[in-house]
Amino acid sequence: MEDAPTYMLRLGDGTEFGPANVDLLEDWARQGRVPRDGLLVAIDDPSSVRSVFAEHRLARVLNAPPTTRVPVTPAPQPATGLVPYRNPYALTAYYLGIFSLMPLIGLLLAIPAFVLGIMGWRNYRKTPEIRGGVHAWVGIIMGGILTLVWGVALVAMIASMMNPGY
Repeated sequence: MEDAPTYMLRLGDGTEFGPANVDLLEDWARQGRVPRDGLLVAIDDPSSVRSVFAEHRLARVLNAPPTTRVPVTPAPQPATGLVPYRNPYALTAYYLGIFSLMPLIGLLLAIPAFVLGIMGWRNYRKTPEIRGGVHAWVGIIMGGILTLVWGVALVAMIASMMNPGY
């Protein structure tokens, strides 16, 4: 069994690469490193110069239609329900806004509901796929209104305590 032929790859400007067997040259061709005008110079007979297309394995790769890598984008996920689990700011704002209806702790929950609602809305506007726009608005509206309501109630309570005769 004879050894596989070994070549030097000569480019158009005279630069040579190798030695390389046909397997390596085929890999180079797949990587786009073998130009169509390249020449193969046999190692055992430097006077033997032939086109890269003379080697049928290289010709098959070089004559193949060009391929391009298309970036793979993941398919949009279907709605998994009404809970925007990928937008935790909006989800937290929603629950804090609802629970801010409770007396005594309402003011403590309403302020973060308002702030987190704004943060959740910004996330939703930047990346609509994460959903949660309605939850963010509930947090903003409930947090804003109830901050005012509980704030006024707190001021009224403090004022009545300071002025017992009124």
